[in-house]
Amino acid sequence: MNTDLSTDIRTTAEVEANKAARQEDRVEARNAKAAGRSAKEDAVWERQRRDIARLPEGGEPITIGHHSEGRHRAAIARADRSMRAASAYEEAK
Repeated sequence: MNTDLSTDIRTTAEVEANKAARQEDRVEARNAKAAGRSAKEDAVWERQRRDIARLPEGGEPITIGHHSEGRHRAAIARADRSMRAASAYEEAK
């Protein structure tokens, strides 16, 4: 790894201008990161709403031994996982 250091003398105005430009770049990067997180959070909550909507109506109990038992258990597990993921985003704030 090579590092080239400049020995040029810069004016205070140049130093301050470069510092302000770097700060502006950091602000833009953080805003982009926040927008990405917001989009991810929206997707997580949308997945949670979709999984809840797939559950049987009215809190129907699992019918043991019925051919739909596996689907019902899977739907409950999926809704639980998506709710935990959505809640994790809220707790991280």
